[in-house]
Amino acid sequence: MGRITVLSCLALNLAVTSLFFLPLTCTSRLSSRPGAFTVEPHIKAPKQCSSPTFRERLRRSTAMVSMSLDSVSLSQRGERGVDGQREDLVQPSPWTLKVDEAFIIPISGERADLQHVAKHLPTKEDKRDFMSTGLGSVMIIRYADSPVGPYDEILFIPGAFVSPAKAPYNIWSDRRIPRIFVSTEESLRNGRRNWGIRKELADFQFEYSKTESRSVRVKIHRRYGGECLLDASFSRTWRFLPLITCGVPDFLMPPIVERAIDEEGTPVAPEKWFRVFLQTCGMGGIARVDRIHESPGEHFPDLRKLGIREGTRCLAAGGTMVFKKPQICARL
Repeated sequence: MGRITVLSCLALNLAVTSLFFLPLTCTSRLSSRPGAFTVEPHIKAPKQCSSPTFRERLRRSTAMVSMSLDSVSLSQRGERGVDGQREDLVQPSPWTLKVDEAFIIPISGERADLQHVAKHLPTKEDKRDFMSTGLGSVMIIRYADSPVGPYDEILFIPGAFVSPAKAPYNIWSDRRIPRIFVSTEESLRNGRRNWGIRKELADFQFEYSKTESRSVRVKIHRRYGGECLLDASFSRTWRFLPLITCGVPDFLMPPIVERAIDEEGTPVAPEKWFRVFLQTCGMGGIARVDRIHESPGEHFPDLRKLGIREGTRCLAAGGTMVFKKPQICARL
């Protein structure tokens, strides 16, 4: 009985970890034999899309917004006021971060408004490589400690991407982070320089309920501009489930692949890409999106257009996260 209980817990841990941290992206296709069904992981661009409806919708969506998005660039130091004037903020990878609290909301390309998703794919490479399928996520994270001190973060991973660079074999499709906001200049500059992560600045406000100890309202606004990115309330349970990926080989983990850029957001070289893997060691519990007070969708995706509704279940987690030193890959 004891062995069965342990195996059951391990299986549950693997399933939940895979759902939220290791979102497997596969393309399903019908084989030539009637009634047969096969699943193939995406390693390279497929010759024929398995879901032409979604591909066609994405192509039309990106065509409508490409004229305005291709010219979008990241903020420069001179545009970030007193934050941009700071010096000596270099903190190279790898990083070990302590996560005080994280809300991880899974999303699916099949349920999202792809025209809205296309609006938040800022570069030609993003639009070209997005597969319009696979599990992604919206994450809100409070880091209690990091090599650059505490900071808050919100990010958007739309789903799976075709790999733009030559890299070692991996069973998972690439992920990218086209939208991400953090609360400190140190995190912004080092995130861009170390891993090519396209960070911008925002102000975060966490309001914890005095009557409901497990409820929190999160308000996030752009620091320079003041526009609302998200205003939502969450409730969470006790953390009871181990979420451990430390020690798992890299080829069994989904990589984040981003173009190498400097701290100003300028590409270092056309053929240079960063490929980074994360490791986690912590505990998780079930959470819920209680209310979406405001989610305009202008500078960060509207949660409702990603298929997220009030009552949507998500994961609340905490623990340790390690951002490894990136692999440098050449363009295909």
